[in-house]
Amino acid sequence: MLIYDSAHIDSLSLSIPIENCTILNSNFTSRIVTYYYDTEEFDEELQNSKPLVFTYDGITVRFRIAERFTGKTTHKFIILTLSAKMLKTRYFQGITIYNTKFLHQEILNLGVIDISYADFLDSRVSDVDVCTNYKIDEFTFVKANKKLITLAQNGKDRFFNFFEKMNRQKQYINLGLEVNSRPKAKPSTPYFKNYYKTIELTTKSLEFYNNFLKNEMLKNNQSIRNLARIEYTIKGFKHKERLIKKGLLKNNFNTLKELLMVPKDQLKKIIYSGFKEYLEIPKNLGSKKSYSGLSPTDALIINYMEQLILSGKDKIDLMEIISMFQGTQRARLKSKINKLWSFIQSNNEALINKHKENEQVQQFIRKIEDNS
Repeated sequence: MLIYDSAHIDSLSLSIPIENCTILNSNFTSRIVTYYYDTEEFDEELQNSKPLVFTYDGITVRFRIAERFTGKTTHKFIILTLSAKMLKTRYFQGITIYNTKFLHQEILNLGVIDISYADFLDSRVSDVDVCTNYKIDEFTFVKANKKLITLAQNGKDRFFNFFEKMNRQKQYINLGLEVNSRPKAKPSTPYFKNYYKTIELTTKSLEFYNNFLKNEMLKNNQSIRNLARIEYTIKGFKHKERLIKKGLLKNNFNTLKELLMVPKDQLKKIIYSGFKEYLEIPKNLGSKKSYSGLSPTDALIINYMEQLILSGKDKIDLMEIISMFQGTQRARLKSKINKLWSFIQSNNEALINKHKENEQVQQFIRKIEDNS
C-alpha cells in the first residue's frame, strides 16, 4: 500500500564478510584472464573480477567482491545491493524488519551465495537511501523546484541540477531536481533528489510497475497520479557522525538490523535536512518593530497585498502581519485584511490564479521547514 509523508528505506549496500557465507556462483569472485581472439593469445596479467548483475522483471541486483585492509591483514567482503524493488508488490513498504526474511529468501533464490538469516541481519550497511512520498501536481512540482533553486545559499546553487526531459508529444519522461551527486557528496553537502515518481514509474520503471504495482494499486483503490518522492543518501561513517551531532540521528547504526531499528520520524527529519544544508529559506513576513498607531488606507494595503502575491507569497504570509498587534487592534486588522482579500478575489481573477499557484508552492516549502 502506498503511504504518503512517511519515511522508508529504499536501498542500501550490504557488506558480507566472505567467511560468513558460502559462494555458490564464483563468476564474480574469480580473477579474469583476457584472451585475444584474433591473435589467439592470452594476456598473462590477471584482472580483477567483474560484478555479477541480475536483471529480471524490472529489478536489478548486484554482487561484487571487495577487499579491505587492516594493518597487514586483508579482509574480503561481498558487496550486495539491496533494493525495495526486490519486495515486488510490497515495494512501497520500503525495507523493514517485517519483510527482511522475504528479501533474504530472494537473495538465496538467485543461487549466488548461501547465508544464514542471522548473518544477513548482522552485515554492515552503507550508502543507505531513505525516501518519503508526497502528493503534488506536475505543474506545481516544477514551480516549487525552480523556486527552491532561487533560495540556494550563497555559492551553493552550483549543486542544483533541475532536469526535465520530454518526448515528441511534449510529455515529461524525466522530471526532478538533483542536488549534488553520489560520488561528490560530503557530510555537509549530501546527495539527494526530489523527483516526480509518477513519471519514473511509467517510463524508466514501467516493466516493474506493470509486473508488480499496477494491479496492486487497483486492488487497494489507489493511484500513482501526482506522486513525487524525495530520496536522501546517508553515505557512511562521517556522514552519520554529522547527523548525530546535529541531533537528527539519535539511534546510530552499523548493521542492517540496527538500521531497521531507527525510528521513521528520525529518518524523515534526515531526509528534509538535505534542503536545510543548501537553502536559505526566508523568515515569515514582518519585523518585530511596533506598528501601533499607524492606520494605513485600504488602497495602500491592497497594493501591498498585490505586490506580495506577485512576488510569490500566499494568504498565510499576508496574515503574518497581524502577529505584530494585540487585542482589539489585532482583531480589527484581521477583519480588514479578510475584507480586502474578498475585494481582490472579486476584482482580480489573474491575481487570484497567481495566488493559488503560490499557495501550493509555499505549502511545499513550509513542509521542508516543518520536517527539518
